[in-house]
Amino acid sequence: MKKKIFAMLLAVMTLTLAACGPADKGGSDAGGKADTKTESSTESKGAGGYTFEASGVTVEVDAPFADIESALGEPVDFFESESCAFGDLDKVYTYKGFRIDTYQLDGTDYVS
Repeated sequence: MKKKIFAMLLAVMTLTLAACGPADKGGSDAGGKADTKTESSTESKGAGGYTFEASGVTVEVDAPFADIESALGEPVDFFESESCAFGDLDKVYTYKGFRIDTYQLDGTDYVS
């Protein structure tokens, strides 16, 4: 009886660990979701992170925002609030057709 219980527990543990393994590398992201991006998509994963093109300007996640901000020009709307994660400011820049959120770390704004 003990051998059967042990064998069943071992089988359950093996299946559980197999389910937590790495995602399939063939066309899926880290979460195991199928990649649904098309060739015409303006969003991709660059060398440093996810990027997209907005108004002819390439915007990359975790990139400093200063150069991007000057290239995009004046936003339609702007909002800032204290960050609960970093202690500095979170900012939201709204442009026609898209929005960019930033976080501040050591006085520098980065695209989030």
